Amino acid sequence: MLIVDGKLVDELERKNNSYGLIIAEDPRNLYVKLHNSLQNDPEYIRPRYETKIGMNCNIHETAVISPYNVTIGDNVTIEEHVSIKENTVIGDGCIIRAGSRIGITDFEFKREGDRLYGVTHLGGVVLGKEVEIQGNTLVNKAVYPWDD
Repeated sequence: MLIVDGKLVDELERKNNSYGLIIAEDPRNLYVKLHNSLQNDPEYIRPRYETKIGMNCNIHETAVISPYNVTIGDNVTIEEHVSIKENTVIGDGCIIRAGSRIGITDFEFKREGDRLYGVTHLGGVVLGKEVEIQGNTLVNKAVYPWDD
């Protein structure tokens, strides 16, 4: 299925494509609205699981970790006032310095005429092994559920 504006229809039909076409004045806005409308659809979003924390982790008592959809590897250090949101994977040996926010939803907006609307972030964050996130760093989650 392709969402296209009227300018591409003739070209795509000449190529004898086998795609279904949705013709829209503003394909990008339509795509984002479709994405936003699926934010509660269990077949579109990531499955929910209980947070998993590895061995030998040092997690400060003021750190806040989502109870769902977080995986923390072994030997991870999480300092004070860190926030870890859903759909985050932290590899072995990582250090998250004080005040950082991992997996937050960024402010992303689209314009349709005179109206602004937000883009729902349903993706995740993956920190590989032995990554160090410096203090007060913000790491945004991806927009689409299949992206990290």
